[in-house]
Amino acid sequence: MPGQNAHILLSMLVKHLEHKNVLKQPDMNLDIIEVTSRLAEHSKAQSSTALMASISDMVRHMAKSMQSLASDADPGDSLVKWNSRYGKAVDECLVQLSRKVNFSKYILEVYCFIFFPFIVLQLQSIDNLFLSSSGR
Repeated sequence: MPGQNAHILLSMLVKHLEHKNVLKQPDMNLDIIEVTSRLAEHSKAQSSTALMASISDMVRHMAKSMQSLASDADPGDSLVKWNSRYGKAVDECLVQLSRKVNFSKYILEVYCFIFFPFIVLQLQSIDNLFLSSSGR
């Protein structure tokens, strides 16, 4: 698949993950991620704005999914299996997208920018839990 057009297509696919109708259908969500992985695998290795945007959007989508998973009190057996498939698909997609970018520093910056607030919130909730259990 030639360069820029494929990268724009990848970016559009990743943006569709946040569409309200897609969010209601977890299997469609998973299918879109798997198709994106396969298209990325066969696209040209060349940095582009569209490709970097798709990496950023995919990491942001993964962070939102992690937050909703963390707020789930009692996930059922089928949800656990789906989350496992989802995690593997997202990992594979990010690997394939990352292989096409020659500027890996950008990917690390995206991870830090998106996951830092999530990590801070988790640490604060752990600290609050510790303080409340110690009776302070």
